[in-house]
Amino acid sequence: MKKRIIIVISLAVLVVLIVSVIIWINKPSGKEELISLRKMLNDIQSEIEASEEAIKTAEQLVVELEKEQIKQVEKLAEASLREREVEDDFKAALDDYNLSARRANRLQEELSKFVEESDLNKIVEIGGVEASLREHQMNLSRISSETSLKSQTADFKREYYELTQQQVESLRASVDKLRFDIMEWKNKIVQFKIIIQNNEMQRAFLVEQVEMYARNKSRLDSLMVTVNSIEEDFFKKQEVDNIISEMNSVNTYHIWEDIPEPSQVQDQIPEDGWIEIQYNF
Repeated sequence: MKKRIIIVISLAVLVVLIVSVIIWINKPSGKEELISLRKMLNDIQSEIEASEEAIKTAEQLVVELEKEQIKQVEKLAEASLREREVEDDFKAALDDYNLSARRANRLQEELSKFVEESDLNKIVEIGGVEASLREHQMNLSRISSETSLKSQTADFKREYYELTQQQVESLRASVDKLRFDIMEWKNKIVQFKIIIQNNEMQRAFLVEQVEMYARNKSRLDSLMVTVNSIEEDFFKKQEVDNIISEMNSVNTYHIWEDIPEPSQVQDQIPEDGWIEIQYNF
């Protein structure tokens, strides 16, 4: 009887052992998940390292842009000084033209009083000057030619002054944009460093978890979901390439051109007389 009991107990233990072995053999090991997780974690590490290098490049570009900003500020100061000089030159040209226009108009008005006079040798006084009508007409022709040249000169200098104003405004806008963009890119780099740091910490923790639960399929599945989430979030927030492309978009070059010389000469006063130029500075 005792032998039967021993045999039954032995068989029961054997059955339990066999069943346990079968269950252990057939139980999902999580091997594929483990391999996949390790690969994903390695990929994230590679991306982190590549991004760290990109950030170093971006930081160097910021340094170069700060140098460019200093140059642009110097150019702006030079352009502002030039603008004042050009403005003074334009004002002087305007005054010179307007004075000449008034002289020509007055002389033309005085001569119009002698339009019926046929004797050009007749001596008359115009503007405090005694001379023949012929001499007054020649003087009017000379003043008219000078006024025409001064009119063109004033117009050229007006265009040059307005061009200088545009260049100053363009430089000022460039300096302001550089200042804003550098500040914005610095903030982006700081934020991106924080993102990378957080991902490095999460990755290190997950590496430990993966090794700890290397044979626990359900736990590995859960970890895979976490890793996928971190990876997607990491790539969504990655902006280094955008930062670099934006930094390369700065282009501010200005060429100061000479004022052209007047070409056409007008010997006669316009039919309605010379019109004085008024400019709103």
